[in-house]
Amino acid sequence: MQIISERFPGLASSFGAERKQRETKSGDFQISSNMGRNSVVPDDGQMIAYYKKLCQDFPQVTFKLSDIEGAKKSTLPYHIGYKGNSYQQGENFSSPNQCSIDIDVSVIRKMMADPEYERQLRGTIQNKIMDFPTYVQWAQKEGYGYCYVGLSDEGGKLVEYMGFSHDRVSTDEEMREIWKDNALVGDDWVKESCDKLLNNTKNQMQEAFFAMFDQAQQRRSKMF
Repeated sequence: MQIISERFPGLASSFGAERKQRETKSGDFQISSNMGRNSVVPDDGQMIAYYKKLCQDFPQVTFKLSDIEGAKKSTLPYHIGYKGNSYQQGENFSSPNQCSIDIDVSVIRKMMADPEYERQLRGTIQNKIMDFPTYVQWAQKEGYGYCYVGLSDEGGKLVEYMGFSHDRVSTDEEMREIWKDNALVGDDWVKESCDKLLNNTKNQMQEAFFAMFDQAQQRRSKMF
């Protein structure tokens, strides 16, 4: 498992811990969707419906939907969930008394296509629910008050990580409010940011110049 700090979401360090091995019986889980298992890529509507059904099967968990690959391609200074929506199901995401799981869209797609993967993933979620108090203790030991579990897929292999934060992870609405002054996208946002930086630099240089000019005038007055 990996740990990711919410302050630095791009930085991860290896983290190993002993944990009890739990057996998951195939009868413990049921296929949650009647969608066919084939090579056809599901559309967004089908995928979101599947995700929400999965969340309903675990009402004790607060879920968020993420898109790691989409975030890598984004030109914005922030990224929200899948195509601008994390589809949060439940309340108080990342709070220590609330099991919280961020599940990447790659995992959902893989679950829809592979019944065995789906069965295993459901077992993983059940294990995370049981282990969450331990994760909270780890976070608090590292000086963080909030945490969540993340699940993503890399090349068909499930990747688990943890997110630690000093503050509760923001909701979509809170994120939009925080960044509302940076509503421009792509090259427009970059241009605006560069213009602000250049203007600030010019103002600082002008202030420094006039300060030096005033000092020179004062020294000249004292001389004469």
